[in-house]
Amino acid sequence: SLGIWMMEAQFDAKAHAASNLTFGLTQHQNFYAGLSVMFVGACFGSFLFCRNRKMNIILGCLLAFTFYGSLRTSARIAWVGNATTVIFFLIAIQIVQSKAKEKFGDPKIWKKYVAGVLIMLMVVGMTLVTWDKLQSEVKQTVSEFEDENIDRVGNNRFYIWRFGLESVPDNWMTGVGLDNYSWAFFSNSRFVKGKMFYQDKGHNEYIHTLVTQGIPALINYLALLVFAAITAVKNIVKME
Repeated sequence: SLGIWMMEAQFDAKAHAASNLTFGLTQHQNFYAGLSVMFVGACFGSFLFCRNRKMNIILGCLLAFTFYGSLRTSARIAWVGNATTVIFFLIAIQIVQSKAKEKFGDPKIWKKYVAGVLIMLMVVGMTLVTWDKLQSEVKQTVSEFEDENIDRVGNNRFYIWRFGLESVPDNWMTGVGLDNYSWAFFSNSRFVKGKMFYQDKGHNEYIHTLVTQGIPALINYLALLVFAAITAVKNIVKME
């Protein structure tokens, strides 16, 4: 934002202002992180498969810009998403090249793939040098995995997930209720009110659905995702 602060984040406003985190219009860095991965993927894919040289320069700059915005969320889930995107395009290129053969194949696409990865690495290096927050997130990640208390991993995500999963046997059919994840803590005999913290959301799409809506709802949701993925892959394979 070049120092221009247009609005405050609705959630954790002080933390966002202190580290100048990106949050777009989503009101929180974590919410924007997911969208930012999609933006990075769209720019990376367009950069790879576009054949116009001038447009490639623009797309390369957009890739750097969107990836920088993703890093500036400081949300570590964005690291996982962006790394998965890089791996995804390895597979995508193989599919396109095998189908395209000589007529549509682009022998330079692997060079462009390397160029795209180098752009992202350059942005990572620049951000590490210019922004202490990213450095601290890297150090925190290392310390969490070195700690014997696994509950600390991911800003205590494992702690949140463990309490949620422990509530499933007693609430497997309907869950603890929509928007009621906190009951997984309150109903647990190990939870000590006033000494232990609780969370009202699962910080994991699948665990949250399982805990709050039950096993049937999770199966239904996973079926939807599998169907969507299979349909998308089939359409891509059939495309020329």
